[in-house]
Amino acid sequence: VIPILVAGALAFATPVLNDGDTFWHIAAGRWILVHQAVPTTDPFSYTFVGRPWVAHEWLSEVALAAAFQAAAWSGVMLLTGLAAGALVFVQAHWLLRWLSPISTLAMLAVALACIAPGMLARPHFLVLPIVAVWTQRLLATREAGKAPPLALTLVLALWANLHSSFVVGLGLAGALGLEAF
Repeated sequence: VIPILVAGALAFATPVLNDGDTFWHIAAGRWILVHQAVPTTDPFSYTFVGRPWVAHEWLSEVALAAAFQAAAWSGVMLLTGLAAGALVFVQAHWLLRWLSPISTLAMLAVALACIAPGMLARPHFLVLPIVAVWTQRLLATREAGKAPPLALTLVLALWANLHSSFVVGLGLAGALGLEAF
């Protein structure tokens, strides 16, 4: 119930749109959808048009553009709310392994308060449920004394196309691998 409430609350919270870069991400996603390609040069800037561009968040931008095309700003807010709900679900499932429901609720409240300033309709927020899954799976395999399953690389591949912060996930995997060694 809590993930649904969080998703619903954030889906109707206009402050998630308080970032000018959201427009940029939607425009880039629209460009990708229209051209059926990821741009390799800057198609938007006046002073940098034609210069090399790395679309390191292309999948998030496509998701934001598709949400905007489907339901305008309400769609973007709903997508952001769904990301928040998914994050809370993944975290609650993990925390309930060790904590009581009340303690889990308290920890979720603290976690949400910590990320509240970053609750924006942007790629970094959409990737948070993926970050949580990646981290939890790595920790679970470490706890079991096993190597992570090869299928976990699909999570990393998804993360890499949603946001460039996937290098943090590689660093975590490397640190845990070094510890196991």
